Amino acid sequence: MNRSGFRIDGQPTPDNHYTVQGDIYQGTRNNLATDDSDVDGGNLLGLWTHKLSGGGDVKLQMYYDRTDRNIPQIFGENRDTFDIDFQQSLSPGSRHDITWGLGVPGIGRRR
Repeated sequence: MNRSGFRIDGQPTPDNHYTVQGDIYQGTRNNLATDDSDVDGGNLLGLWTHKLSGGGDVKLQMYYDRTDRNIPQIFGENRDTFDIDFQQSLSPGSRHDITWGLGVPGIGRRR
């Protein structure tokens, strides 16, 4: 199995931070009961955080994953999955925090 990945973090301004990371993999697995299985895929994640002037922050995260599996005569799947999340944290007073958000989890598509 071959694997590779990366991660990049940055802070272009004091109030903004981002992370981008990804992985890829490819290989063949030996199965005793069937022919060898091919597996490959990868993913990419992006996260942006912005600090709010009144306290709290805003976060936006996006994720993409691609998976290809082939076990001859038993199972085969090719799938793309996309996920997006938004979250805001507020500090309206010294003793309270409010966090709310929206998300669209795991929109997948089989090929």
